[in-house]
Amino acid sequence: MPWNAITLTANGDIKPCCQFSNKGRMPNTEHNTIMENFNSERMQGLRKDFLQGIENSACNSCWEREDLVGQSRRLWFNKKFL
Repeated sequence: MPWNAITLTANGDIKPCCQFSNKGRMPNTEHNTIMENFNSERMQGLRKDFLQGIENSACNSCWEREDLVGQSRRLWFNKKFL
């Protein structure tokens, strides 16, 4: 999902999805544009993890849900867009 969607929070933080765990400072629209934040170092790192099959801990809600019930927002988006 870090390629095709973002979540913009009330305080201006940009996350790759609504379930993304906010550990550390997130890109924010206060200092940069949405596009700059979408292409930030943190978002690029997350995309790299996905491509390398690394289960980034910020996405634990999806990994745990997939282990429990075999479905998650991540899998739904992958099925819809890939």
